[in-house]
Amino acid sequence: MFENKKSKSSWALQIGELRLDVVKASRPKLTLSKPGEDIKFEALQITMLDNAEPSTSHIVMTWLSEQIQDAQYSKAIILAMTNDKGDIIEKWEYEGVKIKYIDFGDLTIYDQEPITISMWLSYEQVILHNNDK
Repeated sequence: MFENKKSKSSWALQIGELRLDVVKASRPKLTLSKPGEDIKFEALQITMLDNAEPSTSHIVMTWLSEQIQDAQYSKAIILAMTNDKGDIIEKWEYEGVKIKYIDFGDLTIYDQEPITISMWLSYEQVILHNNDK
């Protein structure tokens, strides 16, 4: 009955040629005040694994540094859901993306859980591509 359902467990964030493993992400949240008025985009919230190679921390800090050096700087990113075969079944393309908040997580010697990085991102536009490679 639910053979074509989407899974919440296979998401990746693509920044240029880099692919980062996503633990948790919000899908777009849009607010429409009145017909004909601008759409308000809520912040995109993403939690990623802090991989060693390539270093997710380094990628995020490089992005932040570029944004600090140029207030007009923004990126285009893709948040993609894949099935167990690696086929893309849903792809969100965000344009004009800027970092609003970063949490590099906590470190402890008593916990064997993977280290994660959480970010809130603002964006100017989002496009949904279904079943698009």
